Parts: sequence; C-alpha cells; structure tokens
Amino acid sequence: MLADGRFSTFISSIRAARLEEMIMKEGPFTVFAPVDAAFSKVSRTLLNYCSMDPFRRLKNLVLNHIVQGNVLIPAAFSLPRIISIQGDMLILEAGRWIRVNNARIFERNMVCGNGCIHSIDRLLIPDTIIKRAHRSLFHQPAQSG
Repeated sequence: MLADGRFSTFISSIRAARLEEMIMKEGPFTVFAPVDAAFSKVSRTLLNYCSMDPFRRLKNLVLNHIVQGNVLIPAAFSLPRIISIQGDMLILEAGRWIRVNNARIFERNMVCGNGCIHSIDRLLIPDTIIKRAHRSLFHQPAQSG
C-alpha cells in the first residue's frame, strides 16, 4: 500500500493517528483502503473535525477500515457481516459491484505481508463520528459578546 500512490491520504491518516506500527507489526489484517479521491467525497468540515483529534476521532475513522484477519472475496460472502477493529459492522454485498457498506470495492484481494487490501471509492465513516460531529458543529452554545 505504501508504494501505491493512490492511497497517500489514507496512509497520512494512519500516520497522524499513530497506527502505522500496529498495522505493520500485528496482523493479519484486512484493510478496506479508500483511494485519495474518496476523501473528496466527504465534507471538509467532517474531515477537519476528525483531524482536530487525531488520537481519538481520526484513529476511529481509520480503524473502521480495518478488520482482524484475512477477509478474501468472494469467500467472505459466507459471512457477509464483519466487525471493524473500531467496532462498527461492515456489510459486504454482491450485485453489479461488490460493496462494503456503500463503498464500491474496485480492486480486491491485494495480498501483502500481514493480510490483504481491498481498494474502495468511499470512506467508511463510523456512525458515532457522524453523530458527534453533527452535535459538535451544530449544537454549540451561543457565544456571548
């Protein structure tokens, strides 16, 4: 994944959340890796919200893209519901495209030293981040002055 230039934003997020060592040394893992273009589909406000707290919010965002063990496709369809390390359920679907939640998997089963990678076209944003970001950004107390 490091040598592939399509994942530079996701790799930067992994580093900012200080997860690089965990991903490199532990495993095996399956990574649903969003390509750089996937980040442009998310509001800048939500990404800024996650970046303001890299050791909690950004870490949870990154960990929602990682599953313990090797989840190879199509074998994964025998258990189409998997849990990310962050704790959210990820649902694999087959149709015209293979998807995880609403993200299209367009390159799959890229085997690496400690697991496999599937490239996806959208971020897998945990519901808790969406709810907290909305609450934080739109329900702040009025400032006096």
